[in-house]
Amino acid sequence: MEHTYTVALAGNPNVGKSTVFNRLTGLRQHTGNWPGKTVERAEGYFSQAGQRFRLVDLPGTYSLAADSPEEEVAGAFLQSGQADAVIVVVDASCLRRGLILALQLRQQTQRLVLCVNLMDEAARRGVTPQTERLGQLLDVPVVATAARSGKGLAELRRQAAAMCRRESWEDGWKLTYVPPVEAALGLLETGMSRRRAVALLWGSPPTEEEQSLWQRAQQRLGALSGQALRDSLTASVVALAEEIGRQCVRCAGPDPHAPDRRLDRLLTSRLTGFPVMLLLLGLVFYLTIQGANAPSRLLSRWLTALEEPLRGLLAGAPWWVQGAVVDEIGRAHV
Repeated sequence: MEHTYTVALAGNPNVGKSTVFNRLTGLRQHTGNWPGKTVERAEGYFSQAGQRFRLVDLPGTYSLAADSPEEEVAGAFLQSGQADAVIVVVDASCLRRGLILALQLRQQTQRLVLCVNLMDEAARRGVTPQTERLGQLLDVPVVATAARSGKGLAELRRQAAAMCRRESWEDGWKLTYVPPVEAALGLLETGMSRRRAVALLWGSPPTEEEQSLWQRAQQRLGALSGQALRDSLTASVVALAEEIGRQCVRCAGPDPHAPDRRLDRLLTSRLTGFPVMLLLLGLVFYLTIQGANAPSRLLSRWLTALEEPLRGLLAGAPWWVQGAVVDEIGRAHV
């Protein structure tokens, strides 16, 4: 019986991943739920050079950190080793955001194909991703696509198939973390692959055989544990995504996402984030307790100023007209 390869399809929400899935599989697909979850599962098939491939559409997620059922499902499937290759779909017009997930996946597998989708939308915004440079920095195939029109999907299918069939090779790519994390990784790598070591740091539970080495690695991490460790790992990933974005994105005019990034830095900085949060909370309390009175006062003054001009304007009108208009305005602001 002919072997069927499995390809995982991952990406952020709203990057055209479902369109890519539908275009690649056509009517050869079915949906359901992941075992024990209410998260939808979609699978389909495509053929390339006479070979059949199963395409598994993972839930849209921004990260592999298991903070939601979708992220838990995506992370568990990718770490299970069921996928022979992974296609990561990113938005060409907002490359930096998609690279965060792509970099997390790149640490876990070298059998990755980066699909830079929505190239037509990026062109309308004056954004041009440098896909060749992007491939060099990540050391993976990069395919530019516009899934709605079908552009680039034949090449995407070919690259995914080639990645599945490719023999094992030495992977020299790695993401460098802060010194305490690198020290822990160095110790863990004495008994496992770097990919497995990174997965442990991101929260994958250690096996019984890994427990002893993992406990020693935790000592090297020092104060970095739990959420602090995850924040440190995420900061390293985001920093690299920003650097790659600067090298690989060309804008015809001002960067359309620059204001968003400045606002993000302001609201999430350790120096300004808490003061901004306290300021917003104070504003909410003010509007709740005192602020609601200000619109009422303004409305009352406006109605009072309007009462006399209306009374003069309607001096010759029937009494019931004056009562319906002027007297009701007078009662409204009492």
